[in-house]
Amino acid sequence: MTTRRTLLAASLLATPAAAQPPDPIGPEWVVEDIGGRGIVDRSRVTIAFAGDGRAAGSDGCNRFAGGYTLAGAALSFSALAGTRMACAPALMEQEQRFHAALAAVRGWRIERGFLHLTDGAGATVLRASRGG
Repeated sequence: MTTRRTLLAASLLATPAAAQPPDPIGPEWVVEDIGGRGIVDRSRVTIAFAGDGRAAGSDGCNRFAGGYTLAGAALSFSALAGTRMACAPALMEQEQRFHAALAAVRGWRIERGFLHLTDGAGATVLRASRGG
């Protein structure tokens, strides 16, 4: 019985880190969809979550930064600050949709390598993949 327990304990300790549930912290995510409407062609929309509670990225027109709170599956953003450059009308509209989506975020999940930022009802408002 002791040998069996020892083997079980050893196998639990040897479980690779990849078996741990992933979280959004780390390298940047590239946003592929905002509210089911995709993104403007050739624009790069990104978000990165630092371990210190700060998020930063690009909305396709301007850079932004601010705080976030992550507690289990719950996620919310504090007020975000950003640059104020003027861009093409389609990018400006995308910027508004992006920031409205971030303001609606209340949760997150990772499915098949995609980060889904979700609203209070669990609907995906932003979908992203790891940047490359």
